[in-house]
Amino acid sequence: MKRNFVDGDALGALEEHGAVMLAGREPGTALRVRLESCPKGGCAHIEQMAYSDTLGWYRQRAFSVPRDMIEPLARLLHMSHCLLPQPATPEPAPAGHLRLVQPDEPQPTDAGGRGGSRRLGS
Repeated sequence: MKRNFVDGDALGALEEHGAVMLAGREPGTALRVRLESCPKGGCAHIEQMAYSDTLGWYRQRAFSVPRDMIEPLARLLHMSHCLLPQPATPEPAPAGHLRLVQPDEPQPTDAGGRGGSRRLGS
């Protein structure tokens, strides 16, 4: 399995490429955050990704968050993180591993075969 997760600046990657993947807890899993602009302000797509040797990376589930809901959701997620109990034996967080989506890279498809995504600003 090819793993192209690299340490880096998530904000810079989102600004430059319009998408970032965060390594999941299990091998072959990830979350991808992809931005999409539109006349109403755009949205962030949060996608659960999986990897297979035959398909490569593909989208299993997707959730879209409109621009005006991103900040309240981020605050709620931060509060939730603070309220959840710590595991007895802490595992290293995979959040430091980012995968930059290259412009010429084929876009992952979801489990239903739908795929493609518009790049930020297109």
